[in-house]
Amino acid sequence: MTTTDRAKPLYALIAKLKARRPAGPRGEAAHALASQIEAKPMDPDPLACPIERCFHGDGVLREFVRSYLMWETTAAKAEAALSRIAASVVDINELRVCLPDEIGALLGGGYPKVDERVHRLKASLGDIYKREHCLRLAHLREKPKRDARTYLEQIASVPTFVPARTALVALEAHAFPLDQRMYAKLEDAAVLDGERTVEEAAAWLERTLKAGEALEAFSLIQSWADAPSAKSPAKKAAKVTKKKGNPAGAGRSKRPARPARSRKKG
Repeated sequence: MTTTDRAKPLYALIAKLKARRPAGPRGEAAHALASQIEAKPMDPDPLACPIERCFHGDGVLREFVRSYLMWETTAAKAEAALSRIAASVVDINELRVCLPDEIGALLGGGYPKVDERVHRLKASLGDIYKREHCLRLAHLREKPKRDARTYLEQIASVPTFVPARTALVALEAHAFPLDQRMYAKLEDAAVLDGERTVEEAAAWLERTLKAGEALEAFSLIQSWADAPSAKSPAKKAAKVTKKKGNPAGAGRSKRPARPARSRKKG
């Protein structure tokens, strides 16, 4: 299948997700899209809300941390965790010096990949502090977009999703953030063939989508991945066939019982 042929399922999926998006602001995809757009740098008042106070109005740093919290989980969980962090620490520098267990407690019990996320985040914040002698990323807006993204990608321990989303949302650069959750959904939809790594697939999506398309496409696909999974029609049909046409496990081959192993004494 050529690259052009592979792009057709991608654009078909985006069109399908756009068609499903409710017209009102309460639709999940519409809300996700609005949240991405609102997250762009808009010279926010540092005293406007607890989250802005936590980051001293640095929108790039805020989206960097939000991206860390969103990696491999839903936007809703990330937003709740960010609000808990902002309500619990004086500012982002206090989070940097917190112990891993303390940060894990702020994220909440059962947060996905909590140990890996916490240790990566601490290492990344420590690296930024070492480079800048403070925690700041707002200066990246003054750099060429390619250079700013390279800076983000070279931060210690950072997953590729984080600099990509930060560049897309906070710096208005062309990028496509992709994590394993979204990759699996795109593979199920036959947009990805499963032969690429997550990093390779993200690069392909970035090349395939035109400039200006990535933000909406990412928001739609992210919202789709965040939604509760529904069983595919194929799986439902298989379940019905099993119930109606294969009663009591008819047609199953039974495995022969394994002989019990005798333990040697002594």
